[in-house]
Amino acid sequence: MSRLSDLGTIVGENVQIQDIQAQVDATARKIARLEARLSYWQSQPASTEAERHVAALTAQIAKLRRGRASTIHAASYATVSLQMTTKPAPAPVRKGHGPLHDLGVAFRWIGIGAVYAVALAAPFVLLGVLVWLVLRAVRRHRENELLSST
Repeated sequence: MSRLSDLGTIVGENVQIQDIQAQVDATARKIARLEARLSYWQSQPASTEAERHVAALTAQIAKLRRGRASTIHAASYATVSLQMTTKPAPAPVRKGHGPLHDLGVAFRWIGIGAVYAVALAAPFVLLGVLVWLVLRAVRRHRENELLSST
């Protein structure tokens, strides 16, 4: 687990370890006791009772050895299962745009357009006003001359 934690921050773990060494050791001790009893019965004079005990102990020892070997073999195929996930991406943060935000954007663009229109049209408007004032002055001057001549 410590080597896996070097890959990044572990946000959760589920470790299951099953130690079978005690079970293997207990089976080995039982086999040793049965082998001691077997050697006792093998050292006894030949009789049906001795042969029966030797056969039973031999079968029991063989069965325990097969079970112990099977347990050790299964333990040699121990597995490590690792599931890695990334943190979910944070939800995008809205920057305070309300329901009328688009309306505000539209008015801002209209205002920008109005500023450009005024800036581009102002010289023409001023020229038009000057022409109108000049024509008005000329007309008044003619009217005044016409009125003074009569």
